[in-house]
Amino acid sequence: MRLVITLGTAADAAWALRLASAALGAKGSGVDAKEPALANPNKPTRPISPHATIYRIGPHMLVSFVHRLTGSGMATVGTILLLWWLAALGGGEASYAGFRGWFATDKGLNPFGWIIGVGLTLALFQHLASGLRHFFLDEGALFELKRNRLTAQLTMVFSILATAAFWLLIWSKTHG
Repeated sequence: MRLVITLGTAADAAWALRLASAALGAKGSGVDAKEPALANPNKPTRPISPHATIYRIGPHMLVSFVHRLTGSGMATVGTILLLWWLAALGGGEASYAGFRGWFATDKGLNPFGWIIGVGLTLALFQHLASGLRHFFLDEGALFELKRNRLTAQLTMVFSILATAAFWLLIWSKTHG
């Protein structure tokens, strides 16, 4: 009998060794040589990996995902806007007026400007709050389930309130 073993992890190697000893007739290997080498959820000898469908998404998971999303979004959108703005500045008055026309009118921001401005501000405050939360988690604090969920929810509340306060302040300064 020829047995080919591809080693992955140490657990795979140990399982393959038990399978080989069972194939050679050794007693006490704990493995039936006639069974396929796939994970069987009905046999507890080999653990199966948990799948994403068994998890309930809680606030702590959502905030972690949103932290990554806001960081990537701010980096991408912010870089594109910065480069566009610099190119418009270097292109002269007409180029800058074209850039400004995408975001503002004579009376203030147009809808596209509001969406980009509020979206980037919300992303900034959410990323800031969840970054501070992650800092405390890295220090070993806030691992208790109730505190973890509470701080996750507070990052969302803070980002919405801070964004609203920021834009109300801007609106009050521009509309007297």
